[in-house]
Amino acid sequence: MNQNMNNMKRKTRQREIIKQVFQVESRPLNPMELLGLAQSRLSGISLATVYRAIKELVETEWLITVEMPGMALYYEINLHRHHHHFFCYSCSKVFEVEGCVPVETLTPKGFLLESHEIILSGQCSACMQG
Repeated sequence: MNQNMNNMKRKTRQREIIKQVFQVESRPLNPMELLGLAQSRLSGISLATVYRAIKELVETEWLITVEMPGMALYYEINLHRHHHHFFCYSCSKVFEVEGCVPVETLTPKGFLLESHEIILSGQCSACMQG
């Protein structure tokens, strides 16, 4: 087998491992978290590989970005549904929050609400127990 074929198989395997990590964790991940979790499944995955995979998965809309004010970008599987996030100050993990409150009542009179993002923050259950 030629070198290009080996590289293609390796890249595909690494990308599949990265996708598996997102599926198993089922929450937004930043690149460093993703790197650590992916390396525990397949040694040899580099940060550059993680960034390349993220770029490809965002371009194909399998992943979307999650912006946390003042933080590096997080990424999550694109499930095409509206939801919000919870940020844990202790471990810096981000979790999905299901449901939404009726924010239309917060919109100033005469304004048109087109979108919103609510970020809850505090401590996750694991950090509170630890």
